[in-house]
Amino acid sequence: MMTFTAQHRQKLEEVRRRKREARDKMNAASAAIKIANEHSDPGAAGHAEVAKEVAVGEYTLAVELESALIHQAAQIGDPGGPQESCLDDPGVIRQLEQVAHSAAPVGSMMLGNVHSRDEVVAMIESGSWKGKSLAQTTVDTGPPSDPSRVGPYQGIIPQLRYRLTVLDLIPTATMEAGSFYYTQEVGDFSQGVGETAEGAIKPSSSMTLTDAQCVAVTIATWARLKRQQLEDVAGLATTVNSRLTYQVMRRLQTQIIAGDGVGDNMLGIVNQTGIADVTFAAGEALTDLTLSGITDVILSEAEPNGVVLNPVDWQAMLGAKTSGSGQRLDSNGAFATPPNEMWGLPTIVTKAMAQGTALVGDFVQGATLHVRQGVNLRVSDADSDNFIRNEVTALAEGRFGLAVWRPACFALVHFA
Repeated sequence: MMTFTAQHRQKLEEVRRRKREARDKMNAASAAIKIANEHSDPGAAGHAEVAKEVAVGEYTLAVELESALIHQAAQIGDPGGPQESCLDDPGVIRQLEQVAHSAAPVGSMMLGNVHSRDEVVAMIESGSWKGKSLAQTTVDTGPPSDPSRVGPYQGIIPQLRYRLTVLDLIPTATMEAGSFYYTQEVGDFSQGVGETAEGAIKPSSSMTLTDAQCVAVTIATWARLKRQQLEDVAGLATTVNSRLTYQVMRRLQTQIIAGDGVGDNMLGIVNQTGIADVTFAAGEALTDLTLSGITDVILSEAEPNGVVLNPVDWQAMLGAKTSGSGQRLDSNGAFATPPNEMWGLPTIVTKAMAQGTALVGDFVQGATLHVRQGVNLRVSDADSDNFIRNEVTALAEGRFGLAVWRPACFALVHFA
């Protein structure tokens, strides 16, 4: 939960001071333009026009920052409200402006949180990582050099992105250390229990305890920007949120499912020891194989709440027909609405799941995603030949750990 502190008030006053100064510069530039025109001095008028454009940009930025800070103040006491970003900090804005206008080397600058640890948890829990808002974001870099030759400029259209719906299945919590140990309890707990005659030896139950560890792994990505692009802080924020943060979360989703645990990789669910394994059976419908996985999860006394499929396998299921009559097995054909459930369970179709396999599970009881560090942003001109190319590298990274409490809550189904 965010608290509006004296530091926040100081930032708000700083932004308002910048807004007043920018307004004074705009008024002075307008007066200079008027005087230059009265004296028929096009050179002076041109210089004054440039000064006015710069002042207008500074004023617009100050207004946006003031609006963001006031909006944060309005969200005090609301744990689901937006959190403060380093790109809302006037001090960070000044740093970026200095880098943008300076030819001197800047080395590496840690700007801070773009999304805090608590904010990442809140976003995942609320389903904000489904990809709808991110996929619709565009980055406007301004009109082309000769707008008379083309139609209105529409901005940069980002690459297509699949929805991060696997993150909606799994519970999320914060992580207070770089790792922690826990114990997995496995086995059939119903064995060795029964009615006992008076004086007879009571039956015993077996219990298997396995030590496990949740380790926070770093997931990072970077992009190169022109120094001049740092002047447009709104554009930088859009780039970080729309591209870099999305890539971090997309890789996280893949690691949750299929991380192999080798080196710095997370140990994903499908590679956990103790999950059920449904082998391929020739001639059996893929949907029936999936049903076997659901049954295995139920027999482990868990409650399955999701099926994760690769798009190719999803297509094969919808297109399956009998060999004789050609009648469709499990779908109503091309002009019916594609189902979003299989055997009554939500179906997640994603490339993060390897083709030829499906994951069935009780994601609520079986695992928890732990966020050790939200998405942080660092910029540097010391990467490769950045300095001589007048570029900077923006690096976004976060730290996440996966704890699989009960491997028996999951089943891996093989389609081949």
